[in-house]
Amino acid sequence: MEWGITQCSQWNGYSCSHFCQAMITIFSIITLPVEYDASNRAIVWLQNAGVAQQHELEGANDALKWAARTYLVSAIAAITYSHTIYLCFLEIEINHHIIQDF
Repeated sequence: MEWGITQCSQWNGYSCSHFCQAMITIFSIITLPVEYDASNRAIVWLQNAGVAQQHELEGANDALKWAARTYLVSAIAAITYSHTIYLCFLEIEINHHIIQDF
């Protein structure tokens, strides 16, 4: 049997959501350096191409740096959300075992 999204339904809901959130988190972390590099390359291109004056370059530099930082915030949010989901499911699992032990 090939692995696919349909096999996700064979897991319980917790495992499927963990897997999906893990993929989102990994994607956010992997794209972070790519986006910073893209912003840096765009700044260099603007300087070398001569399409902007000095005062425009300063504004573009600032805008591109802040644009890259949105990816940093996204990665931090994904990590935080993944950790929160993990803690919630851990608490549910602990409570489930406590109830079963009664």
